[in-house]
Amino acid sequence: YDRMICLVDGCYHVTLLGFGTGTSDYVRVYINGTIANTFKINTANESGYVSWTGNLKRGDYLQSFSDMEQDSPPWGFFHIDRI
Repeated sequence: YDRMICLVDGCYHVTLLGFGTGTSDYVRVYINGTIANTFKINTANESGYVSWTGNLKRGDYLQSFSDMEQDSPPWGFFHIDRI
């Protein structure tokens, strides 16, 4: 329950909102365990948007992480569109 798994090959646009508690925190999206994009938190207790667009194949997986782990604040989100 820590990842989204691609079921259909295609081009996808991913948007996520994460949260950081300090100025050295990050919000990141990972594709198959590798960082695909990062947003650096500049202010304590700040939320940050990260987006990524690219091709995925069946079985590829995406993960969303912030320095608070699995985006624990209730306003975090993970949105995927197939384009």
